[in-house]
This record gives sequence, C-alpha cells and structure tokens, in this order.
Amino acid sequence: LSEFVRLVSFSGLVEEFQGNGPFTAMIPTNYAFSQLGSAVEKLFLPENAQKLKDLLRYHVVVGKFLSIHLTSPKNLGTLQGDELSAVPWTQLGWTGIAYQSA
Repeated sequence: LSEFVRLVSFSGLVEEFQGNGPFTAMIPTNYAFSQLGSAVEKLFLPENAQKLKDLLRYHVVVGKFLSIHLTSPKNLGTLQGDELSAVPWTQLGWTGIAYQSA
C-alpha cells in the first residue's frame, strides 16, 4: 500500500481523499505496482500529472463498501468518473474484493 500512498502524496490529492466521504479505496498492492515497471516512475513527470490523478481517482469510490457486505458483483462509480466492477473474492475462492473496469 505504500506505493499508492506515495503516489497520492505526490499528486496533491490527499485533501480531496480526506474530504466529504465516505470513500472506499480499491488499492493495488505494491506487487501490482511493481509489475508496471518504469511506467510508475513516469507518472511523476509533470506532463503526466493529470494521468496520475485520474489513475488514483479511478481507485476510489464514493460510499463505504466492506468486503463482508459485498455479496454479489456491483458496479461502483469512481471519483475519476468511470465505473469499476467489484466482485466478491468469495466467488473466486478468496476473501476480499477484486475489481475490474466495468
């Protein structure tokens, strides 16, 4: 989770994410970020500032969604404006929430 926190801090979105909520973050693991290789570091370039903000906002939805309450797939609106599809991992044999673009 530290990579996501680093990106949020750099992007200037901390106050937005601490604003009127509640919010639920679908945070990729550090391992997931590591699989992107140098693409993550390119997000720190000034010309990619908006891409970084869009990427981070895509991973935050308005509302409180706990994995124990998500019993079936649900499309959730993100702060970025798109929807993601949250799927209970129990349907995949795990616990937690998996998500993909809706």
